[in-house]
Amino acid sequence: VIKDDVIKMYTQSFTEQELNELTAFYKSPTGQKALSTMPTLMVKTIQIGQQNIKEHLSELQKEIEKRTEENKKK
Repeated sequence: VIKDDVIKMYTQSFTEQELNELTAFYKSPTGQKALSTMPTLMVKTIQIGQQNIKEHLSELQKEIEKRTEENKKK
């Protein structure tokens, strides 16, 4: 079931030619390296995002409060 959903997602997002090109890329040495390093890079990217949110949380909260108040006035 998941496989069918993933296939549908890819075929809705890419043309047949693009899928062929992606397949060729992922069969290449660079594509294989991308596949093997991508999970680690994704985890690190999420960690960077979480750290940025922590560092700017008070600013984000103030902006949310400001916009909430502005929306109440409308």
